[in-house]
Amino acid sequence: MRFEEIVDAIIYNELRIFDIDPISTEEFDWFIKLLKGNTSLQVIKFTHNQLDDTRIFELVEALKNNQLEEALKDKQTLTELDLSYHNLSNTGVKYIANLLKTNSSLQVIKLTHNRLNDACVFELVEALKNNQQIIELDLSYNNISSIGTKYIADLLKINSSLTIINLGHNNIGNFGLDSLLEALKTNRTLKSINLDNDKMISSSIPNFINRLLQENSKISVITLENTLLESQLKQQECLMRSKAEDTLAKNQVPLQNFLTKNSIFIRQPGPLYQPTDRRRYVPPV
Repeated sequence: MRFEEIVDAIIYNELRIFDIDPISTEEFDWFIKLLKGNTSLQVIKFTHNQLDDTRIFELVEALKNNQLEEALKDKQTLTELDLSYHNLSNTGVKYIANLLKTNSSLQVIKLTHNRLNDACVFELVEALKNNQQIIELDLSYNNISSIGTKYIADLLKINSSLTIINLGHNNIGNFGLDSLLEALKTNRTLKSINLDNDKMISSSIPNFINRLLQENSKISVITLENTLLESQLKQQECLMRSKAEDTLAKNQVPLQNFLTKNSIFIRQPGPLYQPTDRRRYVPPV
C-alpha cells in the first residue's frame, strides 16, 4: 500500500495496522498530524526506523492527545506499540514510560533490539506499577543485567496483568533468574517467560525451576534455548520423563495433562519457529 493510500485510510478511520519500514521524515510528520482524532488504529509499528528522542517525544505526545479524544468518544482502540530496532536512549524510554503511566488501552509493548540498560528498565517498571492493562512486554535483545531483572521481578510481585514477558538475549544471569523465580512463586498471572540465549545462566538452577513448577500452576512456558542450562535439561530429559510417567501413573493422572499444565519448552534453533519445534522437559515429581 502506498503512503498516500495509508493517509486516506487513516483520515477515514479505515486503517487498523500502521507498519512502514522505513518511514521518511516527511511521512512521519504526516502520520503524527493524522494520528490526532483517529479511532481505528489498533497496532502501530515503527521498526528499523531509528527514531531519535525528538521523534519519540512527538509520537508519545500525539498518542496522549489521541487517547484523550478517544476517551471522550469512548472509542479507545490502540492496543499494540512496537518501537523495536531504534537504539533508544534513556530519554526516549522516559517518554515512553510517561505514556504508559496514563494510557489505558495499550496491551502489547515491544522494545526489542534497543540496547536498553538497567536504568531504562527502571523507568519502564515504575510506569507499569500502576498500569494493569499491559499483557505482553518484549524486552529481548537488550543490555539488561541481573539488576534490571530484579526490577522486573519486583514488578511481577504486584502486577496482575502481564501474561507474557520476553527477556531473551540479555544478561540476567543466575541472580536475575533467582529473582524472577522468587517473584513467580506468588505471581499467578504470568504464563510465559522467554530467557533464550542467556549464557550467564548456569546449570545450577534446575531444582529451583522444578520447585517453581510445583508451586505455580499458572506458568506453563519457560523457554531456555541456547543457555548453559539447556544442555543439562536435555541430558536429564529421558530420566525425568520416565520418573514423571511412573509417578503420574501411580496417581492415575494422564501424562499429557501434566505436560500441558507444567512444562519447560526448549525451542530448537532454526529460521522458523513453530509450536511443533518445541521439546518438552518434564520436571521431576
